[in-house]
This record gives sequence, structure tokens and C-alpha cells, in this order.
Amino acid sequence: MLTVHARERMNERFISELDIVEVAKTLRSILYQKKNDTYLLTGLSTWKEKLMVSAAVRGKVIIVTVFCEEQI
Repeated sequence: MLTVHARERMNERFISELDIVEVAKTLRSILYQKKNDTYLLTGLSTWKEKLMVSAAVRGKVIIVTVFCEEQI
């Protein structure tokens, strides 16, 4: 499930749902962020650039936001 916030950021950053799937396929790292109770997943986009997905587990996995490395 994608949040409204995630969809807005994805549109602004030209990131598609296929890019999120590609991150899962090319997963390089998963970092648990205790402060926010979220997971930061790092992989590659469909255009083969580093992409990060911040996800929270609340029953179902909810994508919080997605961004490219240079947007950190």
C-alpha cells in the first residue's frame, strides 16, 4: 500500500511503482531506523540508479516515501 505522501513524492521525483519493485529485486541493504520504527531499503531503480525506500510495517507494509541518494 502506498501512502498519499509517497505517491506525491514519487510523482515529484518521477519514480514509479515499477521502480519500487526493482528496489526489492536489487536490494543492496536494509537498515532498521529505531527512532522512526521504519526500514530504509536501498536498491536500484529501473534506470539503474541508487534508490531508497522508507517503509513502515503496520500490519501491511506501507511505503512511506522514496528518494534518490542525492536527495538525502
